[in-house]
Amino acid sequence: VAVVCAVFLFHLRSAFVAIVSLPLGILMAFIAMRGLGLGADIISAALRSPSIQNRNGALNLLEATPSEAWPREHQQQLAVLAASDPDDKVRQRAVDLLASRGGST
Repeated sequence: VAVVCAVFLFHLRSAFVAIVSLPLGILMAFIAMRGLGLGADIISAALRSPSIQNRNGALNLLEATPSEAWPREHQQQLAVLAASDPDDKVRQRAVDLLASRGGST
């Protein structure tokens, strides 16, 4: 990425600013989100999203997270998703996730 940035900008100092500032900005955003506890809110919003891709992404994150770390709200929203999602695949993934983590549908 650094080489591409330097080649397109044709100026090492300008490339350095872009190369340093972009990752630093992303890191600061993650630190702020963690400090404010927004990570769980984003997953909750994705579970309620009308977009199938967002709901699938939230299910991927929940599958990778131990169920003991889930806020109670996630378990409740997952149960709602398992009971009423219009997409059969998403609904089945939610049912399977709840069953594998000891939740009820």
